[in-house]
Amino acid sequence: MFIAVKLWRNSPDLLKHSKVPSFLYGLLLNIFNPKAYASLITILTPVVIPIKSTKEQPFGIILLVLLCLAVVAHIDAAWLLAGAKLGMLLKSHLQVRWLNNLCSIATVASILMT
Repeated sequence: MFIAVKLWRNSPDLLKHSKVPSFLYGLLLNIFNPKAYASLITILTPVVIPIKSTKEQPFGIILLVLLCLAVVAHIDAAWLLAGAKLGMLLKSHLQVRWLNNLCSIATVASILMT
């Protein structure tokens, strides 16, 4: 609920004065984001890698890690493209304000539906 209130009250003018994070900051944030790993665990829970012996266990773990990296790479690419398109569409403060309000309403709706 706190995030919804912050989104609703946020002023688009704050974006002009805020410092844009660096690529390295975004990369480190992505690597050390525990929510990403938690969501991957829930997505990949049904994935069963057949392991017949303890000798094959490292292979199964490596395969699971590679699968996680492939999923993350596709999700990040989709977010990057969506952000680039939104950046081109949202030119005015009114449009940014409208998007903030829409996201705030969606956040409150998701809380009330659970």
